[in-house]
Amino acid sequence: MYQFLFIDAKESASDSVLKLSFMAFIWLLLLYSLINTFAGEVVEVQTAQSLLAKFKLKMKQLAMWLLSVLFILLTLAILMISSRMLNVLS
Repeated sequence: MYQFLFIDAKESASDSVLKLSFMAFIWLLLLYSLINTFAGEVVEVQTAQSLLAKFKLKMKQLAMWLLSVLFILLTLAILMISSRMLNVLS
């Protein structure tokens, strides 16, 4: 119990390994979610579709576009977190 209340200011080798493991986990989680999100079939546009089918196709394309923007923002955020954690490790 004492070790959890009073943490030493010194950083041990296991702390740096933990930080590197956390960074690797974040990057692998991002890669995993990217693969699972965009692993679907490519939808080809057909001209002889009903109005409702065209609307559903446009909504699906919009959702994929929004997800790609979200993943770009997540990648930038993880890059910032990684650079700050690497500065702390140095």
